[in-house]
Amino acid sequence: MVGGVYTPTHEPCVGPNGRSLYPNGVGGHIRPFNNRLPTIDAWNVSVQHQLTQSIAATVAYVGNKGTHTFIGDNPAYNINNPTVVGYATGVPKNNRRPFYGLYGWTQDLDFLGNNANNKYNSLQVTVDKRFTGGLSLQSSYTFQHANNYDPTYFNIDPKVNYGASSDYRNHVFIFTEVYQLPFGRGKKFAGGVGRAADLLIGGWSINSSTNCQEWHPVGRSDCRWLLVREHRRGKPRSGGANGWSMGATAARHLRQRRAE
Repeated sequence: MVGGVYTPTHEPCVGPNGRSLYPNGVGGHIRPFNNRLPTIDAWNVSVQHQLTQSIAATVAYVGNKGTHTFIGDNPAYNINNPTVVGYATGVPKNNRRPFYGLYGWTQDLDFLGNNANNKYNSLQVTVDKRFTGGLSLQSSYTFQHANNYDPTYFNIDPKVNYGASSDYRNHVFIFTEVYQLPFGRGKKFAGGVGRAADLLIGGWSINSSTNCQEWHPVGRSDCRWLLVREHRRGKPRSGGANGWSMGATAARHLRQRRAE
């Protein structure tokens, strides 16, 4: 201790910058002295066309690029990960570690550095029908692709594990609709029925939601529909003698495919 400050006096304990050298066999997290803030650049362009008085279609390109980001979803990566060079000829694992020859370190060292980049590109198509004739529709399709790094072997050659991200969907299709059934007073069919018959056949609507997704490496499709009884004033009935609801949900998980 010199002036209350620990000062290493033996040359093997001093690193090249004059600070204490990290001991062998002790793992931990390492951070850079100067932190780099991650940034993202985003852009998009869209074209919309009105097909009819109630239907409009939009086609858009949406993309972004992240700079100085995490490696994948990991805040750290091992900077003392051994190279595969020499593995086939029997070179010991520790001898293939980058810092073994310099400082004799045989442990893993997690470095908290924002040293990666990522990018995202997508085509997004939407078709909307405003509520007319008792029917409204909304549909969207997205074809997208995202690339990122994996921390494995990043310290040796980042390009080895650069490719498709593991948490995005290649194709996403969503379709929703609300259709008021044309039965009962004031409707196209049986518009002059009495109150008793109207309570039975009038005020029904069908609400459906279809969500189909395909992503890497697992695909999933999901379909939902709901039959709803409504008030004459258009407010849904949640229950009771004059209100009923019916629903069903179906989901299908596609078989897992091997990552290419």
